[in-house]
Amino acid sequence: MLVGVLATLACGCAGADYYRLPQRPGADGSIANEVDYAFFSMVKPRFGPPSAYTEFNPDIDDEVVFFTRVGPVGRSFVLRGTLYRPGGVEHTSFTRTPHPASRGPAWWVGTVETFPMAEMRPFVGRWKLDLFLDDTLIGSYPFILADKTRIQEFRRPR
Repeated sequence: MLVGVLATLACGCAGADYYRLPQRPGADGSIANEVDYAFFSMVKPRFGPPSAYTEFNPDIDDEVVFFTRVGPVGRSFVLRGTLYRPGGVEHTSFTRTPHPASRGPAWWVGTVETFPMAEMRPFVGRWKLDLFLDDTLIGSYPFILADKTRIQEFRRPR
């Protein structure tokens, strides 16, 4: 089994030219208890949650996918996300509301947002997505977009 794990790591490192350690999905970056989870990944799996990532390679990744679920909230609300390029320029945004058939006393909104790499590729650096419940910031979620030649510029020292 150990040989299989090492072989997988070696292939992953060679294919991407730098290794991105998958993380458990969570809510890192959230500042409100209503955020159940919020994270980025490279794929939308058919079943189950994907691994979370904070680094994306524009040379090999097709998209950046944001997963979030917010609730319970004791009233209907608007969930809004704004994706910012390096330098703070707004790239895109989304707005979601609870399903119209939802009835209280608590409301939830879950969403999967896909951002195509073709639109992001020219903007290498530190990106972030700010998440709002109505007009209140409830989390800020950063990630890095860089190829093998530039990834070290943007990684924070450990």
